[in-house]
Amino acid sequence: MISISKGWYTINKQNSDLYFNDLRFGTLSMRKNAENFVFKYKINVDENENVTFIEVKKDKNDAKNLMSDLWMRIKGS
Repeated sequence: MISISKGWYTINKQNSDLYFNDLRFGTLSMRKNAENFVFKYKINVDENENVTFIEVKKDKNDAKNLMSDLWMRIKGS
């Protein structure tokens, strides 16, 4: 995943879970502290310490809100 993201990533903890965020595509929000990255993966470690990445499903409403916010910005509002 580090190679795929070309080194542009963060890992954050939510509750007891770790998430890998590919920073190259940003978030689905224009909010200052948004954490809903376009490409966000839950890091899963099984009992044999094998690591897998599970893509977090996106909320269609996030994309709609982002488009609305971008349109308002284009219009200068």
